[in-house]
Order: sequence, then structure tokens, then C-alpha cells
Amino acid sequence: MFYVTPRVAIDKKLLKNVVNALGGQVTNQTPSTRIIGANPETRHVISCKEDISIWRPIAAQGYKVYNQELLLMGAMKQKMEWERPEFIVEA
Repeated sequence: MFYVTPRVAIDKKLLKNVVNALGGQVTNQTPSTRIIGANPETRHVISCKEDISIWRPIAAQGYKVYNQELLLMGAMKQKMEWERPEFIVEA
């Protein structure tokens, strides 16, 4: 499950269609440490620096926050590259 924050600079419908086509799910529900922490292997935050107020508490707990490029490149390569630094949003 991917939690996408409001200011991510991509068409949300396109992103949702790409992820759904690959068997994933996208939600616009606001992520929290409780939600992500319930199952961190399958719940991920897609965000941007502009939404730092949403994801800062999540990152402070040690969870990674990714940008939309992770999903787009993952779809193209058919492989998620969770550890690539250019896909991680930094404060």
C-alpha cells in the first residue's frame, strides 16, 4: 500500500493506474506512524519536501519516505529499488 501525500507533483490518477496495473494499491489517506508501523514492509509513504509536515514524524521514527520516481522507475524496471538515495525524500 502506498500512501501519497497531497503535493506530490504527478497526476494522482496516473500514479494510481500504474500501481494498480502492477498489483499494488494507492491511497490518499494521510499516513501516520501508527499506520506505517502496523506493517512497514508493505506500507510506504510517497511524498515530497513540500509535505514535510505530514511525513516528518514518520521519518523521525526511522521509516523511509520516497518520491514518486520510486514508483515510476519500479514500474518500468519491474523492480523496486528501495535503497537508491535519489528515491528517498530528505528533510
